[in-house]
This record gives sequence, structure tokens and C-alpha cells, in this order.
Amino acid sequence: MSLSQHRDHRPSAPALLKNTLCACAVFATITTGHTADAQEFECSVPGESRFIRLELPGQEHLCEVAVTYQDQSRRVMWYANNETMFCSAKIYELRAKYESEWGFECTEWLDTDGIDKLSERHRAILDQELKKLINSGLNATPPFRVSGVKAVASNPLNLAESTLALQYFILDEGADQPRDITHVLYDDGREWESIAQLDSLSNYIDPATESEAITSALVSEITDAGVLSVNTTVDGPQTDASNASCQGRQTLLVHNGAAEPNSPHQVLCQ
Repeated sequence: MSLSQHRDHRPSAPALLKNTLCACAVFATITTGHTADAQEFECSVPGESRFIRLELPGQEHLCEVAVTYQDQSRRVMWYANNETMFCSAKIYELRAKYESEWGFECTEWLDTDGIDKLSERHRAILDQELKKLINSGLNATPPFRVSGVKAVASNPLNLAESTLALQYFILDEGADQPRDITHVLYDDGREWESIAQLDSLSNYIDPATESEAITSALVSEITDAGVLSVNTTVDGPQTDASNASCQGRQTLLVHNGAAEPNSPHQVLCQ
């Protein structure tokens, strides 16, 4: 089925565990909250600097291309309610205009969310799954919103069968801190199916010692076989003088709807 870009606003079919690629998935609006910067450029001329960001999800749309000025005011230049590849194309167009027409020098910031590394097909999968989750949040009790996404794929160029991990960051209404859900999917190039949905990825990580607490767990890589690499931040041993900063890494084998340790949790404190 073609993955051509369009902005179709027809409602989707009911969510299924196994999905064919449908471009008619429903979109629901996020009206408040922090967003993740899937792509970002800092554009400068003497005396002025601006940030061009692809926000996914956006503050009011599925994705938004926004400019933030030095006074911290923000202007949305383009948005899309169906396909985020539209926003990806527009942010590069905007950067080109800043450089060629307005004389700015633009520097690309590191893509920490992995969105820009996904193939067009994987982006379409992300779009459909993200819209389902946004819609679920609006109808949940209490409601929740998706504040960011991190994505990794075993085959980023999508030349063969692949496994995809989508980590969503969610803030429940009335909550102070976000939680996360990691959805692991298998894609054979024609259709995809869910392998597992993991609530709070840090719950699957082994603490190095009983005195250490895992404060964050972020997906970093995944293999075709479903071995998920996770980067962690750990509260290290505390003393009166200092609190060590610790980074860790562990792999999990994801299968049959669950995840189990596939390697020890290795932690380095500095």
C-alpha cells in the first residue's frame, strides 16, 4: 500500500493488534503541555538567534514546525494533523529559506528522539500509533496527553523485515511527573503487529545495588530479534559532600508481550 503524503481527515477503523498501513487514522488535538523536539535548528545572524523546531507531538496538532525567537515568543509556521512527514519536509524548507533568503547561518542540533532517522514507512506507523494513543488519552479517566516520543528501529532504511520500538512519554491530568509506555512492534514490510507494550520501562531494569534508584530509562537500540538496549540514569551513592552522577545500560529481550533481562545492568558513576 502506498505511503504517499497527504492530509486525510477521515476517521480510522477500530484499533487492531495487527494493522495494515491505513492513512485514515483519526487525529485528536493536544491543547497543552511540553512537546518533544524531533528536529531542531539554531539559526543565527549577528545580534539575533532563533530556533526552528519540529515538535512531535505539537501543542495543538499532531506535529508543528515552530520558530522560537530571542524573547521566547513562539510562532507556528506549519502543522499537520495526519502525517508528520509533512512537517519534516517543511522544516528543511524553512531552514533553506533562512539561509538563502535571509542570510542566517543554521546549525542542526542532535536528533535525540530518533524520529528523523526512521524510514518513511516507519514514520507512517508511528503516526498511526501515536494518533491512537492521543485519542485514547482524551477519552481516558483521568485524561492524559502525550508529551513526547522516542523511536528506534532495527532496520532504519526499512529494506527488509524489522522491529520498531516507540517510547511515549505521558502526563496524566493532575500528575506532576510523566510516565512512559514503550510499544514494540514487528513489521514485515506489508503489515505490522504488536510484540509487547511495556509500562514504565525503568520497572524492567535491574538496579545495580539496593541503594541505587533508576531515575530514567530510554530506548537506544533494538535488534531484529527484539533485543532492546536501554540507557539509564541512576541516583548513585549519596554522601554529605556529593551525589554521584551515574549512567547505565541494560538489554532486554522483548517477546510474548513481556520483557526480561538479556544482560546485566552495567552502571558507571563519575
